[in-house]
Amino acid sequence: MDSTIYALSTPFGKSGVAIIRITGSRAIDAAQLLKCTTHSRDRTLFRTKLFSPSDGTQLDDCMYVYFRAPNTFTGEDIVELHTHGSIAVINGILEELEKIPFLRKAERGEFTKLAFKNGKMSLSDVEALSELLQAETSMQRRAILAQMSGKLHKTYKRWRTTVVECMYKMEALIDFSSDEVPENELHYVERIILELQNDMQEHYTHSNKCRTIFEGIKVLIIGSPNVGKSSIINLITNEEVAIVSEIPGTTRDIISVSKEINGIKYTFYDTAGFRENSSDTIEKLGMHRAIEYSTSVHIILIVIDATTNIEEQYQQIESKIPLENIEFLQKVLLLYNKSDISTTQECNIDIIKAIKTRIKDHIEVHFIIFSAKTATGLSELINALEKTYIEYDDLTLTSNLRQLDVIKHTLVKIKEYINLPVTYIDIKAHLIREVAKSLELLIGEVDIEEILDNIFHNFCIGK
Repeated sequence: MDSTIYALSTPFGKSGVAIIRITGSRAIDAAQLLKCTTHSRDRTLFRTKLFSPSDGTQLDDCMYVYFRAPNTFTGEDIVELHTHGSIAVINGILEELEKIPFLRKAERGEFTKLAFKNGKMSLSDVEALSELLQAETSMQRRAILAQMSGKLHKTYKRWRTTVVECMYKMEALIDFSSDEVPENELHYVERIILELQNDMQEHYTHSNKCRTIFEGIKVLIIGSPNVGKSSIINLITNEEVAIVSEIPGTTRDIISVSKEINGIKYTFYDTAGFRENSSDTIEKLGMHRAIEYSTSVHIILIVIDATTNIEEQYQQIESKIPLENIEFLQKVLLLYNKSDISTTQECNIDIIKAIKTRIKDHIEVHFIIFSAKTATGLSELINALEKTYIEYDDLTLTSNLRQLDVIKHTLVKIKEYINLPVTYIDIKAHLIREVAKSLELLIGEVDIEEILDNIFHNFCIGK
């Protein structure tokens, strides 16, 4: 049974304008019940007054626009009421719409669900839209909008078309006896599947690297107590995030704050200072947490107090942070802080060598003379952060974790196919069918209600 649904499509609260959206076969009927002056001309804004059907009181003086099916977002008729963004106005209109028998309130993401079911959006478009609604940085926005251009969906369709062609050929080969199988056809399928594997594997590997765009770059700030870690995080983010005190050990837990730098989300973690023989249980726990966090970051920012024993400070850090075991580590930044009151202006080469012996060759090590008090070295530090390597391909990037998991599963099936001897035609044909079914989960040509429910759970009402 067809439903006509409605929802507030803008955030609830005081604003200049609020948009209430109605979609379905009786969208115009609903607007007319509010005494809305409706027009058959679509995609044009008209001024109208709204009144309560029950007592005739005026609800608002607003704008009305009609979108005629099927050329709409949902594929069905849509009416939008652009009202004043008053809480009283919004509540008044929504209360009246709730009284209309043939209307019901939309569920989360139901407008987009209709768009998908009516062929207005592909599954990858829907998932990209879900991520766009969660986007926080300009790079995330660029990557997601590129996905919504349709290029990613075309890539998925191309993969499946290739597999379906091979599936038909393998089904035909099953009917031949083992000594009659046309070798040229069999070798053709083997070659095509191998090329597909290479294409998908490259796509998968590249997309995983690009996940940094969405998850952000994690920067762990470590050092001995009172070396200026909290002052540095406050300076970088231009916020009073961490308490700054002359008393050593002020920071005892992990303090995190995010900042967009050059379109990328960076999350900075201020940590408890490392020192030996601490009797403070909470401080010990803070140091332990800093060590735990270090295993999943992209940048380690080591802060050294340049006015005291540099080698001793580094040795305390070296014994606790497992640089060699940090999987995603891209940079180690060594900051000599308090340069405004220190005579030390040169790096200790032995410390740089010690760091490089513990990390992979591609990981960069930078040395910066710094002062959290005068901001000396801040531009150099920001420049080093900005140049953190991120692969980005705006044409075929897959950012969605569900889609990446499907691709990974498909690659496993393809590998099973390739590893089987060519004589196992029946089994290889079955595996090809499994690969085709797996790829259908990317383009939405199977029963995917569970997938859709998970996607739309993250949508807002009215989208």
